[in-house]
Amino acid sequence: MSSGSILILSPWPSIFSMGGGGTPRGQDLVETLLAAGYTIDYVAPKADANDWIPNHDRLRVHRFGPLRVPAKGFVGHSINWLERTTRLIARGLRVAQRHGRPQVVYAWSSMTVPAGFCCGFLLRRPTIGALFGTFLYPHLATRRERIGHFEEIAAFKSPVDRLLIVNDGTRGDDVARALGVPDSRVRFWMHGLDLEACDAAREADGRAELDLPADVPLVVSASRLVSWKRVDRLIRAAPDVLESRPDTLFAISGDGEEREALEALARELSVKHAIRFLGGLPREVNLRLIASADVFCSLYDYSCVGVALLEALGCGVAVVVRDTGATRDFVEDQVNGLVVRQDDSAATATAITRLLDDADLRRRIGGEARQRAEDRFLTPEQRASLELQTIAEVVASRDSRDAGAPH
Repeated sequence: MSSGSILILSPWPSIFSMGGGGTPRGQDLVETLLAAGYTIDYVAPKADANDWIPNHDRLRVHRFGPLRVPAKGFVGHSINWLERTTRLIARGLRVAQRHGRPQVVYAWSSMTVPAGFCCGFLLRRPTIGALFGTFLYPHLATRRERIGHFEEIAAFKSPVDRLLIVNDGTRGDDVARALGVPDSRVRFWMHGLDLEACDAAREADGRAELDLPADVPLVVSASRLVSWKRVDRLIRAAPDVLESRPDTLFAISGDGEEREALEALARELSVKHAIRFLGGLPREVNLRLIASADVFCSLYDYSCVGVALLEALGCGVAVVVRDTGATRDFVEDQVNGLVVRQDDSAATATAITRLLDDADLRRRIGGEARQRAEDRFLTPEQRASLELQTIAEVVASRDSRDAGAPH
C-alpha cells in the first residue's frame, strides 16, 4: 500500500555521490522511504553515466540541465545559487503538477533548502531541510564572514517545518541557536552506524580484495578528495612515519578535485611508492578497507566526524584525528583514539607511529572505540525510525492546520 509521495530536491546528480565520494545519508534515506511504501520524485541535475541511482518502480528521477553561468567569485556564486534555486522550484512545481502534490518536500543540503521551502509554500505542503553538517561555525563572528557564507545562512533561516542537521562535529546545533532558529524546528542527529556490517567487514579480507599486502602496517584515509578534508596532512606526515617504519603503506580511498594535487605532493615528498590512491570505492568495499587498517586517520579542517570515522570506531580500528570542531565529543584522546592538537605533520606522524609501534595500545584503543560505538551511536534502524516519525509529524501538523483553515 502506498504511503504517498516525497519530493526530494537535490543539488547532486546521484543519490549516493556528492562528487567523487560522499555520505551514505542520501542512500539510507531513499531506502528507508521506499521500504516504508513512499513513492519518491527525485529532482536533480543531469547525470554522468556512472552516477548511482537505484532502479525501483517507486523512484522517479527528474533532471535539469547544467548551470549556465560560471561560478567565479562571489557574484558568480550568487548567480549560480539563484539560478539553481529557480530551476529547482520550477522543476519541483512541474513534477507536482504532473504527479500530484507530495506528502512532503524534502530539500537536501543548504544548496536546496530555500527552493524546498518555496515549493512547499506554493504547494501548501510541509518542508524538511536536511543539512549534512555546516561550514558556518568558525565564520559567525563578523558580518563579512557571514555574507561569504550566505547560502548556508539562507538555509538555516528558511522557515521550513523541520531542519535536520547531521551531528558530524561541525556544531550545527550551535549555529542554529546563534542564527535564532527555533529549537522546535531543529533535529540534531548523527548518522546511523551498522555494527553488523562492521563485524562482517572485520571478518573479511579487505586487503586481498584491493590487492594490498597483508604483512605491512596499513594507514587508511577515506573521504572525498576536496580541500577541507585535508588529506594532504596525512601525506605530509608520511615521510616521518616512513623514516621510523619504512614498510608502512598508506591507502587513500575517495576521489575529487584535489586528487591530482595530492598525487603531485606525494611525488614531491618522495613518498609516492608508499601511497595507494584507490579512487572512489563502493560503500561495502570501503568499509572492508577501513576494517583492515592498523590506523585510520581523519584530519579535516571543520570536524573529523565523517561516516568513515564512525565506521572505523565501529570496526574497532585505532584512529588518529585532528582536534577540530566537536571531534572530541566522539574521540577522547588516549581512550578511544589519539587526538592531534598541533597542526603540523610531525605531531601527526608521531601519533601514527606510536600506534604502529604498540600493538597493545592499538588493541586497547580499538576495543574502547568499539564499545563506545555500541553504547552511544544510533543504529540505521533507529535513524530510519526518527526520519519516518519526523515525516509523519510534519504531515499531521500541516493536515491539522489545513483542516482548521477557513474555506
